[in-house]
Amino acid sequence: MDFVKVTEIIEDMVAVGEVGRLTRDGIRLSESVAVSIDLSAPGTYLIVERVVEIDGEIHSSNEPGQLLFDAVLPKHISIQELAGMTALEFLAVSVGVKEVTS
Repeated sequence: MDFVKVTEIIEDMVAVGEVGRLTRDGIRLSESVAVSIDLSAPGTYLIVERVVEIDGEIHSSNEPGQLLFDAVLPKHISIQELAGMTALEFLAVSVGVKEVTS
């Protein structure tokens, strides 16, 4: 598991024709797929998407079908916390369960 920064090139809404860069913490799952998080909202925006490596940087792919899965988790979760979760812990967080007991 490789922790990476996933960069998305976006059209700047302020100045037409200019581009901006949005960089998110992520985990590279394979050569062409990464999961990343955006913590700018009250919860955690989780994105699983196709990526490409350009000049040593991991970038969101611009291809159709690039977004594989996305979800908003109800609380802030760092990429390190996400990496350490079991599948059951992730499911509990994604539906808002306070604690998982075994």
